[in-house]
Amino acid sequence: MEFETSNIGICIRGVDLRTASPSEMSIVKQKLYQHRAIIVKDQQIDEAGFCDVSRRFGEPVPYLQENYHHPEYPLIFVSSNVVRDGKKMGVARTGGYWHSDTSFQGTPINHAIGQNIQPKIRCSVSGSPSM
Repeated sequence: MEFETSNIGICIRGVDLRTASPSEMSIVKQKLYQHRAIIVKDQQIDEAGFCDVSRRFGEPVPYLQENYHHPEYPLIFVSSNVVRDGKKMGVARTGGYWHSDTSFQGTPINHAIGQNIQPKIRCSVSGSPSM
């Protein structure tokens, strides 16, 4: 694996999160907690794979409000302004500012995993421990 620090967190190259060994995942998790945010480059992950990868970081928790859920994969929170077949995909403009979802709960989630699908940008998967 290769690591490159940035203004926010660290970029990781040279690991496929779908097939990473337990020792590689241990390093990725260590970097997440050390830098508070990671960007893992060059990931090709479909929806089912995204759910599998999220389990490699811990037990995933679906978002509280079902209108944010992906129609086939309720573990996936959909933030989108895309309209497909006349129907909105997820909820638009949810990422306009940084915030910590579920911080109001007795046991908030300790990290979030995201994947940008459209348009493609330089990072694919990121996470951040709660602060």
